[in-house]
Amino acid sequence: AACGLAVALAQEEGIDAKPALAAADSWLAALDGGRYGESWAEAAPMFRETTPKVKWETTVEAVPAPLGVVIVRKLRQATYTRGIASDPQAELFVLQYDTRFANRPLSTEIVTPLKGADGTWRVSAYVLR
Repeated sequence: AACGLAVALAQEEGIDAKPALAAADSWLAALDGGRYGESWAEAAPMFRETTPKVKWETTVEAVPAPLGVVIVRKLRQATYTRGIASDPQAELFVLQYDTRFANRPLSTEIVTPLKGADGTWRVSAYVLR
């Protein structure tokens, strides 16, 4: 329902949310599959510039072990916005997921796909709460 609502709201503004959601899904699948280098490579340039690959791999590798595998991930909220400090015209979605891991009852994942200059959506930020 939240996904449909986000898509409907974005479409009212002439924005197609599906590519951003697909980019987030693909990126999260790499993360869930332990393909951390792939998730880094798929991320937006600003993500890669601020987070060295080795640091990303070692940081993210330490997290899933105590959490366990993803049992369910459900999109709770998707918000379309424009503008970041480095680019006032940037287009992005802030996606909030309710995620249950095997060893943790409920978490919130925040995934932020950003539309690149080439028109491709890539994850620019990830937060696990």
